[in-house]
Amino acid sequence: MNTGTIYTYTIIYAAAEEFADKAPYLCAVVQDASGSRSTSMISGWKPGVPVKIGQTVYAETGEGGEISGYRL
Repeated sequence: MNTGTIYTYTIIYAAAEEFADKAPYLCAVVQDASGSRSTSMISGWKPGVPVKIGQTVYAETGEGGEISGYRL
């Protein structure tokens, strides 16, 4: 299973109109095993669930096997 590490993160409380139904949500820069970093909305997070820099997240993959996002 592919994993990544939270490099930095923010919790979005006031989102743009197209994401307003998802707020609040966790957005993070995730570093993968190769050292590459990408920004992703992290699924599986709910208000009150602790998050920390360095925490492991798990890759979610699309039909072709490419990473489509991350989850707690």
